[in-house]
This record gives sequence, C-alpha cells and structure tokens, in this order.
Amino acid sequence: MHRSTTNGSEEKERVSRMKLSLPTGRFEDILDRLASQDSIRQNCSAEAISDEGFKMNATMNFLDEEEEVSKSSLISSIRHLFNLSFDSLSVADEWDLKCEKAWISDAFTSCLMVGMIVGNLLASQLADWYGRRQTYLLILWIMVFGTLMSALSPTVYFYAIARFIAGIGFCGCINVSSMAVMEFMTPKYRSLSNCLGPMGEGVMLLSLIAYFIRPWRLLYLATLIPYILIIPIYFFLPESPRWLIRNKKLKEAHDVLGYMAKMNGREPISIELLEALQMLEEKETESLKTKKLSYLEFVRNQRLFVTSLYLCAIWFSWNVAYYGISYNIRNVPGNLYFNVVLIGLANAVGQRVSMPISERIGRRKTVLFGMALSAVFLVALAICFLTIFVEFYLILIVCFVGLLGMSCTRAATRLLSGESFPTAVRTMGLGVGSLGSNVAGVVTPQVAFLGSRWPALPFFIFSVVSVLGSLVVFMMKETKDIPLSDNVKTVKKKKTKAESNV
Repeated sequence: MHRSTTNGSEEKERVSRMKLSLPTGRFEDILDRLASQDSIRQNCSAEAISDEGFKMNATMNFLDEEEEVSKSSLISSIRHLFNLSFDSLSVADEWDLKCEKAWISDAFTSCLMVGMIVGNLLASQLADWYGRRQTYLLILWIMVFGTLMSALSPTVYFYAIARFIAGIGFCGCINVSSMAVMEFMTPKYRSLSNCLGPMGEGVMLLSLIAYFIRPWRLLYLATLIPYILIIPIYFFLPESPRWLIRNKKLKEAHDVLGYMAKMNGREPISIELLEALQMLEEKETESLKTKKLSYLEFVRNQRLFVTSLYLCAIWFSWNVAYYGISYNIRNVPGNLYFNVVLIGLANAVGQRVSMPISERIGRRKTVLFGMALSAVFLVALAICFLTIFVEFYLILIVCFVGLLGMSCTRAATRLLSGESFPTAVRTMGLGVGSLGSNVAGVVTPQVAFLGSRWPALPFFIFSVVSVLGSLVVFMMKETKDIPLSDNVKTVKKKKTKAESNV
C-alpha cells in the first residue's frame, strides 16, 4: 500500500515538472520551441502546390469558340478504344444539349454540388478518425479518378456520375489540406495556412490553358497533371502531431516533432513532455478521451451546434456574393478569357490581403471588412446594369473589387472556422460549416437567372445577403492569438439557486 502511494506521488511530481516546461500547458508551446519561418514555409508548400490542382477544375464553363486541334497518337488511341470524339468544344456540343435538353447542362452542376456536399462530410470525418495524411491521399485518388472519368465519359449519364465523384474529391482536398497545415502553426503564423495556396493563380493558369486547349475532353486531361504531380509529395508529408497526440500515437508524434527540431536546428522535445501534455488534455476532457466522435456530437454539444450554425450562415452569405459575380462574368462585355484572368487575379490579391488585415484587426473584423466591401460594389454593379450607357471596363473594375473583397472574406472565414473547433472534430467542423457554401452554389444560379429579365435585381439580393452575413460574424468568438483546443469540452449545465442549496 505504501509502495503504490509512493509511486503515485512520484508520478504527480513528474507530471508537475513537465507542466513547468509548458507555460500555458498547450501544444503551441512545443511548436514555439521548434518552429522557424523556414519550417512554416515548408509546411505551407503542400497546400500551396495542391490548391492549384484542386481549383483548376472549379471553372470549366468557358469553351465556346472554334479551333482545330492536332491529334497525337495517344489521343487517337483513346478515341479508337472508347469511340469518343475529341473535336467537340463543349459538353453541350458533344451531346446536343440545346432547346428542350438545355436543362441537362445545369443538372451537371447540381451533380457536382451534391458531390461536394458528400465530400465535405465524408472526407472531414475520415480525416478526424484516421488522420489527415491518409485521408488526403485517398481524396487525391478520388479526384484523379473523377477527372479522368469526366474526360472519357461516353454518355451523359456517365458524365453526371463523374462530376459527382469529382465533387467529392474537390471539397475533400481543400478541407483536409487547409486544416492539416493549420495544425502545424503557432497562433502568430496561423493566418499563413489559408493565405498562401495559389487558388487565384490556378484560375489564371486554367484560363491560359483553356485558350490553347479548346476541346473539353483534352482540357480535362490537361488538368489531371497537377493531381498526378501532387501524389508523390504524399510520401514527404508528415501526419499532424496534434492529431497523433490526441489519438495516443506519441511515438509517431515524437518522430514528427523531432524532424522539425532537426530541420530548424532546435533542441528536440522529449517524449516525456508529450506524455505530460496528453495527460493534461485528458484531465480536461476525462469523459471523451480518444473515442471517435461523429457528426452526432454537433447535435449533442451545444457549443459545437451553435458555432456550426453561425459558420453555415457566414459561409452561405459570402458564397452567394462570390458565385453571383462569378456566374455573371460571362455576361460582361470583352474577352471571356481575359475576364476569367481577372477573376483569378482578384482571388490572388484578396487572399494575400487577408493575412495582414486578419493579423492586425482579427478574424471577425476581417470577414466584416470583406463582406462590407463586396456589398458596396455589388450595389454599384447593380447601378451599372440599370444605367443604359456604361463603359464595360467600369463593370470589370467593379466585379474585380467585389471578388477581391469576397476572396479576402473566404480566407478569413476558413481561418476562423478551423480555429473555432478542437482537433478532435476540427475537419468535421469545417465540413459542417462549409455546407453553407454548397447550398449557396445551388441557390445562386437560380437567383442569377432573374437577371435575364431584371439585370440589376440579383446584385441587390446578393448585397443584402452579404450584409446580413456580416452581422452574424459578431456572434462568433474572436480566435486571433488563441491556442487551438485539442479535445471537445462539454458545456456544463448551470445549477439553479435551489440546486446549489441542496
């Protein structure tokens, strides 16, 4: 009896000594010891390389001009094998989707959106259950398969299924990659995780590729290249040490942190320190520990439920405005390919602008700033359409600034979403919150259709939604400079006065 008591005292002293070396008792203290700016740039490079590939399939609706394309022997072999035509410039031309069949083209977009919803939920849960790294590889292969299947689709039905599969991979890749990078960052550098991925550059590159590769099947095959180049990078990507510690994989976490220390010339972290950190986290959430949480937790846990509702509203509002401008860019006079380049440029600038602003004024105010800026220019865009004689370059400038504001909002919203959830359900939380963006993708084309009769009306609607969404931001908790939580903390019911006296 005396021996067990002595061992218990020694264990408490050991844990106490470990806690003294963790000033705030958080994983950020370990990262601060190991991190350098070089390692931050290295961790961001995975998302920076991958986002281009993920986003290159997001804008594929500008293939309407004629141009003869020479056929390579490979393409000729594929044509002979599948009996496919590589001459059609668009899906509508391929299967004569005109007049009474015109609705089928819109159905393809719906299939993609439904796939994105599934990808949001499926990939997010897999990442929280089985790790960011393994899920990332799985989703990449799904994306490759969906894109290849789209390029070689022999029928309309086959193509619809292919777009559904591609949608799963598309959303899954974005969510998993952004959250994995964020978990390597200390609070000081977390804004980098969502501001360096070259989405805008990917859109501009896609416009350039589409200018030279007009047939839609060949364009799909060309956009496969980034995915294939990303896959070998998987073998150099480490698993999130936060996820490893939370799931009691201390040896693997120690190896990852040891590699970081070696690369940055820092002293390695002892495995005993990680054990102390894990014990501290388990003490805070004794009832949950390492059990696998599901989406039911977002219903049972009041904090998660309310946070998810707020984020859904924010994601919905900024996506309505973003899609609204993007869908109407084809109606803007001028060269379509140049207009798409402007979309990409607005995305690139807005994403970078978000980083210093969010570090200066916080996440919530950055989201508010971007939405307010877009709302103002959406109203200006509506006025431009009400005016009979308006120079087209003025409309382009208004569209550019509106998209820039929404791109700034997107980066800040993704950052706010990831920082609002604990590691145990972080990717699932992002998936639930970003469901609002998928709903916006379905609703916005219907609102934009009103523009065929009343050109200014959709933009007034988009501006109102943007303003309402900006108000929801104030209900969220500011997350700037706050250490990331690792486990779900339950909301304890407050005792009444009568219960306290019992």
